[in-house]
Amino acid sequence: MNRNPDPPALTPEDRENLHTMRLIHRRHMEEERLARQIKRLLYDLKTRINLSTTSVGEQ
Repeated sequence: MNRNPDPPALTPEDRENLHTMRLIHRRHMEEERLARQIKRLLYDLKTRINLSTTSVGEQ
């Protein structure tokens, strides 16, 4: 039977470090998502300002 041995059990310190790394990763992903959302909103806002100033200038 070809079976991989079970990995060694995590020490309490390893478990805490893993938890901390997961929290940091989750926060980083959330920050990136918010940054993309802000960029999209800024682009939309600039586009609307350009459209409104263009339409005002044409009148």
